[in-house]
Amino acid sequence: MAFAHWLAIFIVGLLPTLCSATVKLDGQGQSFSSVIKQFEYSTRGNELTLFEKKSVDEPGYVTEQWFTGGPFDQYARIRIYIDGENEASLDFNVSMSSAVDAAADRNTPWSTRLFGRLANNGGFFNTFRIPFSFHIRITLTNTHSTGALWYIVRGLVGVKLAVGSFELPNKTRLRVYKQDKVIAPFDFVTLSKTSNKSGMLFLVTFDIHSATATFMEGCVRAKIDNSDEITFLSSGMEDFFLSAFYFNDNSYEGFQSGLTYKVEDASGYGYTHVVAYKFFLDDPILFRHSFQLIWRNNEVLGGEKGCPDRFPAYLKGEGKYTDTFPGKKRSWSNSNPAPNEAYIQSYVWVYEW
Repeated sequence: MAFAHWLAIFIVGLLPTLCSATVKLDGQGQSFSSVIKQFEYSTRGNELTLFEKKSVDEPGYVTEQWFTGGPFDQYARIRIYIDGENEASLDFNVSMSSAVDAAADRNTPWSTRLFGRLANNGGFFNTFRIPFSFHIRITLTNTHSTGALWYIVRGLVGVKLAVGSFELPNKTRLRVYKQDKVIAPFDFVTLSKTSNKSGMLFLVTFDIHSATATFMEGCVRAKIDNSDEITFLSSGMEDFFLSAFYFNDNSYEGFQSGLTYKVEDASGYGYTHVVAYKFFLDDPILFRHSFQLIWRNNEVLGGEKGCPDRFPAYLKGEGKYTDTFPGKKRSWSNSNPAPNEAYIQSYVWVYEW
């Protein structure tokens, strides 16, 4: 039994490696690394350059970043300028990029292979591969906090870019699409929209709260390659993050997905606030021409624009109303209260080429 137990641990630990592309080195690759130790960030709103690499003869990519110190808090804005662009193609908040809610009081260190937080008030890191052709500049801006900061960045040049199981083209760029808005019950929100490009979905993070938990009934769907057909990606919000029944078994951090924060009222059906993430390395979603990711606050079962509740679904596009299959809303009860508006912050990371 002991041998079987340790074998299972070994196999689970090996899975991320087995599901990664292997890139052959030809002797031309080279690493780069840079650190900042205890720099005093003293002027709120100042855009501070953390790292810059230019005049690169070969394409490269960042392989790791690490952020610690007072200025790297929930107000920290990181901008990454690729190949001389004037407007940063990557513009994100440090805590949200690590699926950490600003209000979270949980200080237990946690990490996955790709990101985490490993210290109280710091230790944010990620191993997102951020490609560039000849120039990259990374900056910090914080309009709220000052103080000492520590920073590490590493990467490679002259090595083919591989993400998950795929070797990606040299012209690949990583983008992050953000939403921050209030969604009325049964309304839809487009979380990301890519046009006239090929690509691959990489990571989705939700930070969402509502007066009732029934926002989690909402299914995640996609429009792929200008098709009129909707591709349903989940049968509910928490299902999208590979949990179930309104995240009823508390927080978890896995390689595929995680729930890093949850607050709810005593009933489990009233006010609820969750932060969750889902990677798409072993579960790739690819597109050739265009991609939209869409979520709905609560759901209708079947019918027009509803989430399928049977197979075959009798649906075309988002569903067409028929006399025999009109779709139906769920009935409300104490354990399934009527939906309320939901406030959502979301990050959708997409590799595009």
